[in-house]
Amino acid sequence: MNPNDTNNPPDPALRAQAETQLANSQPHEVTTRPAEELLHELRVHQIELEMQNEALRQAQQALEESRDRFVDLYEFAPVGYLTLTAEGMIAEINLTAVTLLGRERDKLLNKSLRSLVIAADQDRWVRHIMPIKQQPETSRIELSLKRSDGKVFQAQLDCVGNKPLMRVSLTDISERVRTEALLRESEDKFKYVFDHSNVGKSITSPTGEIHVNQAFCDMLGYSKEALEKTKWQDITPPDDIALVQSKLEPVLAGVCASARFIKRYLHKSGSIVCTDLSTTLRRDEEGKALYFMTSIIDITERM
Repeated sequence: MNPNDTNNPPDPALRAQAETQLANSQPHEVTTRPAEELLHELRVHQIELEMQNEALRQAQQALEESRDRFVDLYEFAPVGYLTLTAEGMIAEINLTAVTLLGRERDKLLNKSLRSLVIAADQDRWVRHIMPIKQQPETSRIELSLKRSDGKVFQAQLDCVGNKPLMRVSLTDISERVRTEALLRESEDKFKYVFDHSNVGKSITSPTGEIHVNQAFCDMLGYSKEALEKTKWQDITPPDDIALVQSKLEPVLAGVCASARFIKRYLHKSGSIVCTDLSTTLRRDEEGKALYFMTSIIDITERM
């Protein structure tokens, strides 16, 4: 800002105060000081004003840059952000949330978030936000929300009270929900096949604990409850334990993924049951051994 710039006139009140102070000053205070000294002071004062103006300009620029960074972070955040009034109306919403909801921003502002929730979830949403209105607290809820085209997506809402407003972060979890549903379906199918197979099945931990199906229980004459209280070592002839361990060690060591061999079991009656055993080791993502998945076929008659 240039002090001589006519587009930025001095403050009238400040000028009036300066003129009053000059009028009240003694004449000798003006006339006795050399012109060179006065000119020097004026120049110093001008430089001070220019320095102050530069500092203000830099501060304004930094403020604008900070504001722009905040806008970018807010608008393009990986999750949607909404601010709700005490009545549950949308007061603010970022671009990510606008995109998730598939609507124009001006059509979402001052609109009830409840109206975007499917009918089956609306009462649950209302009950969820009531405590948040009373006191600041953070909570999470999963709801089904409607887009403008009528399509529904699964959303996770993280809410925090901040009277009189409420902040909400919105995340699309549709893919996670689908994955979980497929996983549950897969687990249900596996459990059905495991439980109803005519072949003996067992899930065995590396330390020997077993989970078995009914076919294996029938093979050894035990109830399921009784058999699952044992370890595989308890139902193996003592002389065979070292042999079985030698068959499993290469699998545990990662030398091979599975093993198949003839294994003898002890029937509840004390008799020997000969089986054709096939086992595969399942590991976690880090390679740690989780359990052996084993199929056991009774070959006693054949032997």
